[in-house]
Formats: sequence, C-alpha cells, structure tokens
Amino acid sequence: MKKIFIYLALLLLACLPLAACGQQQPAAEAGGDITATSEREVYEQEQDGQVYGTITLGRLHLIGREDNAAIAAINADLDRMLDDYLGATADQDAMYYAEDLSQQFTHERIYSLAYVGEDLVSVVADGYDFNSTAAHPTTYRLGYVYSLSGGTRLKLADLLPAGYEQQLADFVIGQIKGSGEEANYFPGYQDLVKAALAN
Repeated sequence: MKKIFIYLALLLLACLPLAACGQQQPAAEAGGDITATSEREVYEQEQDGQVYGTITLGRLHLIGREDNAAIAAINADLDRMLDDYLGATADQDAMYYAEDLSQQFTHERIYSLAYVGEDLVSVVADGYDFNSTAAHPTTYRLGYVYSLSGGTRLKLADLLPAGYEQQLADFVIGQIKGSGEEANYFPGYQDLVKAALAN
C-alpha cells in the first residue's frame, strides 16, 4: 500500500513543472485551438455464454490544429496504450478465470485532458481494477505529458533539470521519515523510491 503512496507522490511531483509553464487554464480554453472529445467503449469477456468480466475504456481524441502531425501522433499513442491495456487485461482475466470459474472482473481506464499549454499537453488516465476474490478494488491515476511540437510522449527527464532523481528521492524519503510512519513501508523502501525515479 505504501508503494502506491510513493508512486502517487512521484506523480504529483512530476506535475509541478507543468504549473510553472504558465498560468493554467481549463483544458478547453488553454492553447486556444485544442480541445478533446471522449468516447466510452465497453467490452464484455465471456466464455460458454457466461460473462465473467467487463472492461470499460474512455478514449480521448485531441482535436484542433487540423494539419498538425503532432496531434495525430498523440492520438495514435493514446489509442495504442489503451489497446495494449485491453489486450493484456483480457488475457490476464481469461487466465485467472480458467483457474477459478467463480471469479468476476471489472476494469476501467478513462482518459481525460488535464492541461493544454503552448507547447505541452497533459493527459490523465484514471484506472479501476476489481477481482471478486479481492478484498477491495484498486484505483490509480497515470499521467502523460506530450510535446505539441513533435507529438512525442515526454519522460520526467525531459521536464526536469539534470540531477532531479537525487533531489526527488531525497524529498520523498524525507517526507516518509517526517511522517512518523516509516515502519509501515517496505524494508528498503529507499531503494524502491530510487528505482521508481530511474524509470
């Protein structure tokens, strides 16, 4: 559970440079000519007439700058990531269902436009996974930042100055130590923090 906290803290820290890029505006207004549409798709997983799982995808398509190849590249990357998620999740559920026919699965991954600036666009993916044999569902949030000039997905290293890994690691580890709950983290959590930043 604390591993999830570490990743969320890192995600929040990764979003800080976006706040410094300029005054944030609602996504539909920022950048002036870029907005987005969304569409939900629901896939039922079944075997022998028995539905054992549902996967809901919330596709996002940027619109605007009609002749801009970067927008097309971003849309293609977002679609590819959702298609990969759909395939991997369906395969995993089918494997688990074959082992125990009583299991039921529910998954969601929904994209939304978080920020549009002059040169950057940020997309958030909210996820939900539940297996009927689990104690509780898992929720998560993923963030993606793209360049509007090239349509490429940026990494943390593209947004932060050299040496950021050590500064972020020190900050996160300091927050954990200062929380008074260090005993609730995995032994060697410091290495987990550093490994997460290396990706």
